[in-house]
Amino acid sequence: MRADYIAQIEVYIHIVIFELEQFSISFHLYGTMSDINKVLVAGANGYIAMWVIRYLLEQGYSVRGTVRDELKMAVVVDSFPGHISKGSLEVVVAADATERGAYDMAVRDVDAVIHAATPVLFSDGEPEEMIRPARDGTINLLNSILSCGTPVQRVILTSSVASIFRISLEQNEGQIEPRQPRKLTEDDWNEESLALCDMLGVNAPPLDKYMAGKIIAEKAARDFIKVHKDQITWDVVSLHPSWVFGGTEMIQPAVRPCTDPAHMNLSSKLWFDAVFTDTKAEHLGNSSGGWVDVRDVALAHVRALQRMEAGGLFRSTKSPSSGMTSVSVLMKDPTPHPRFNIQIIVDQIANKLKPTLPALLHPIAPPRPDILSQYFYEYSNDKARDILGIKFRTKEETVRDTFEEWAKYGI
Repeated sequence: MRADYIAQIEVYIHIVIFELEQFSISFHLYGTMSDINKVLVAGANGYIAMWVIRYLLEQGYSVRGTVRDELKMAVVVDSFPGHISKGSLEVVVAADATERGAYDMAVRDVDAVIHAATPVLFSDGEPEEMIRPARDGTINLLNSILSCGTPVQRVILTSSVASIFRISLEQNEGQIEPRQPRKLTEDDWNEESLALCDMLGVNAPPLDKYMAGKIIAEKAARDFIKVHKDQITWDVVSLHPSWVFGGTEMIQPAVRPCTDPAHMNLSSKLWFDAVFTDTKAEHLGNSSGGWVDVRDVALAHVRALQRMEAGGLFRSTKSPSSGMTSVSVLMKDPTPHPRFNIQIIVDQIANKLKPTLPALLHPIAPPRPDILSQYFYEYSNDKARDILGIKFRTKEETVRDTFEEWAKYGI
């Protein structure tokens, strides 16, 4: 009887342990990352990164930002003077991210890392000129986290739909009748830009060189995680924003304003030229794809830090798996899968809103329905909505806010 009683007790103990383990796993999967307090933002002076820093600070996080030189440091410091004086924001120089160990000091004593340091550049040189900074900067940061970033729990990579996009989808393949757009998700890879860079080298289109850098950087991160899976105690989330617009005034005192179109980031300058330049190239109107407000992209970065389920699945209650989750971040649209082209912004939104918009220094370009393109592809933002809970701004909201910003600063 005594032996049977002991055996029964042991069974009960195993059941309780099992149930506690399941409770713990569920908590990790669906809970919040409440013990993240200090966040490193690499590439702190960037268009997206500045808004990420703003939202992190507003939500009570401490932030350490990295920049490449003292001039870029001044941009960040001057934008957040109150937080600098309080010590909730510090900025350090990581001069050459392609050098091993560049981030060793920066990753110490932070709980999470956001890597937004890849520049948006288009080069006429060899593809490697674009690929190397993106790839090596990412790997060097991950190496520093692995060797020096003991408390780090999660890493966010600012990737791009460039790693998903396929240029062949913009070709109508001789079809006269409009076709249904192809839906792209985080499971798709842009192998075409890699092939073009391999085949054409220096003669590859500059956009494909840029996209190749984003693709190779993300693949390198995945390979790094696989190789070091037994050492890694953090997970990785890659975010894939499309064309990013809005927020160009960088509301003071939180973020620095841009008062000269010549100094805008690439996507905002392209948007400005399309909306206000009557002699714009037709390819601007024909270009279609996805669009997202920079404020929503920044919020997605913060939510990706906060929500446990955004990361890879947990293999135990103590150590996260070497998982890497990809999330596409695109604007709200009447259809389930957001899409746009720049000519629509001019024709259907800017001209429509013109009577209610503030006075601008530049006239809005007239409608050009003759160059309105059809959509050949669209991106799914299901994960961003379902996992991160993002309620994306509409095109109309971003257009109106942007026009009001430009009017305020005399652009």
